Amino acid sequence: MNERHLATAQLLVTRLERLSADSFWAHRASGMRGSLLRAIELIEQGCDSEITQVKLEDLLLEGFAILEKGALEYYRDKSTRISGSITLQVRKVKSKEISI
Repeated sequence: MNERHLATAQLLVTRLERLSADSFWAHRASGMRGSLLRAIELIEQGCDSEITQVKLEDLLLEGFAILEKGALEYYRDKSTRISGSITLQVRKVKSKEISI
């Protein structure tokens, strides 16, 4: 097994753990972490068959897709909150400028 794939899988597991529990994608990320950890364990135990390699590659692709969607959801929600806050602050500034 390619050591880079294994290191990438371990990194992906830690990144998936960091998805917000409030995220729609958190439940899927939890299942993906479990699948990745089982695949990593099999590889570390020496079960380095072609099937395991293909399975790990598929899990990596799916895991990164979940991570991307979770991140997009987080930043979309955060952006909405920030832009709403900025709009409110701009309105306050404009109202002060008018009253001066």
